[in-house]
Amino acid sequence: MRIDPITIDEVPLTLLRGDGVDSSASPAACLLCYHGFTSSTAAWLHDLDRFVQAGFTVAGVDAVGHGRRRNPEFDRRFADPADRKAALIDVVRATSAEVPALLDALVRQGIADEGRSGAFGVSMGGFIVYAAVTKEPRLAAAVALLGSPNWWMRPSSESPHRNLDAFGRVRLLSLTAGRDEAVPPVHAAAFHERLARRFDDHAERFRHLDYPASEHFMDPADWESAMGASCDWFRRHLHPAQRPPPCR
Repeated sequence: MRIDPITIDEVPLTLLRGDGVDSSASPAACLLCYHGFTSSTAAWLHDLDRFVQAGFTVAGVDAVGHGRRRNPEFDRRFADPADRKAALIDVVRATSAEVPALLDALVRQGIADEGRSGAFGVSMGGFIVYAAVTKEPRLAAAVALLGSPNWWMRPSSESPHRNLDAFGRVRLLSLTAGRDEAVPPVHAAAFHERLARRFDDHAERFRHLDYPASEHFMDPADWESAMGASCDWFRRHLHPAQRPPPCR
């Protein structure tokens, strides 16, 4: 796997591509990938490598205030549990707002195929993915793992669950953990029920999978299953140009 740190409009990204991929070749099916709260792209390269092995170019994005743009006030700002939830939504709002410009640049530089671009996120990254869909209609497929479309901890008209029509073309997979107390699965479940009532083609474009025995830090076997399902979802809907082996 080739790892190339780049910066687009002051946003740090980590491009991950297969060793044999010619960067001058045609634009690839590309995934914008978002990590969890207090984490960074660098902390989960191993998991992102499975998307690379499946034929995708991965653009790992360090969320606002995280990773290579870690806020010097990070520890102080997020020290109080009562403030952390509101602060998380601030990060989600600011990071998702960057998506259109990032996709513009990746397409312009020949890195991403505009028609085969997706977004993947875990925990806070899942929140970002739901929000990104409401801001960028070019995202053809999205996977939110352990995230929520409902900003229940800080109600807002921007909360993705209040913007159902924005999901009119995306292929969305939501994965939740049944015993998750940090991000209760009920929010994603209710959202998918509403999607089913709103869109006639819901069975083709939307799926919610729950792992009832897992907490927010998932059972290792469930984590592997969820990552495999995520990889398969993108292969099905974004069609990488290569014909790599099935997702592991």
